[in-house]
Amino acid sequence: MLGAHAQVPSAAELSIGVRTEGAEGLTRADVRAALWEDGSLVRTHGPRGTVHLLPTAELPLWTAALTAVPDGPNTFPPDIRLTEDQTEQVVSAIGEALEGRFLTVEELSEEVVARTGPWAGDLVMPAFQELWPRWRQVLHRAGQSGALCFGPNRGRKVTYTRPPHFTPLPPGGGPTTPGPPLPDGLRPGNPTPLRQVAGGTHCLDHFPLHSPGGERRTGGGPVRGHPGVGGGGRHTLPHPH
Repeated sequence: MLGAHAQVPSAAELSIGVRTEGAEGLTRADVRAALWEDGSLVRTHGPRGTVHLLPTAELPLWTAALTAVPDGPNTFPPDIRLTEDQTEQVVSAIGEALEGRFLTVEELSEEVVARTGPWAGDLVMPAFQELWPRWRQVLHRAGQSGALCFGPNRGRKVTYTRPPHFTPLPPGGGPTTPGPPLPDGLRPGNPTPLRQVAGGTHCLDHFPLHSPGGERRTGGGPVRGHPGVGGGGRHTLPHPH
């Protein structure tokens, strides 16, 4: 299993419990312990900039792949966008601000503006019937580059922190790049290239399942809008959870 979509944390906890082979005793508490106690999982921005649970040990692979995938077209008017230089400043500021700390988005915003300039805090980004500061356009880029991940909630507020430091791999690093061993779903010979997984062109579930009756089965139909590929359902989602 490469990762789990975690936009809704409780859904990710259930997803991992249902999908992990031989995990009859795995509970939501086990997933939370992996996140907040032993740190073997991290909740961060993954493919398509959406939130995923990923193995902490595999962050070098994910950041190499995710940073190699170009962003889609920027739909904001030019006077709202960040330049590439400004983007780099913001991502660097986020990593510095979160070092050893857990900050809410409001606290992080103050730190980013202090480290970059007033332009980063301009309320110009339309979102949810309000305007967000300019720098938040690239919050996901900070996650994908390893400068940011989610921390435990502070009451009803989300917090962010910096994941453990690691030696970055070259962008697009894959089976020929020295470094940690690749997850099963990304090993040489697997039909899904690393960049395709990072770009979200295939589902992240690469594992067998067991039905309530105990028989082993692999996934069912392809993800809507995403091509299924061969290999006994390795790139397909299971039928209704």
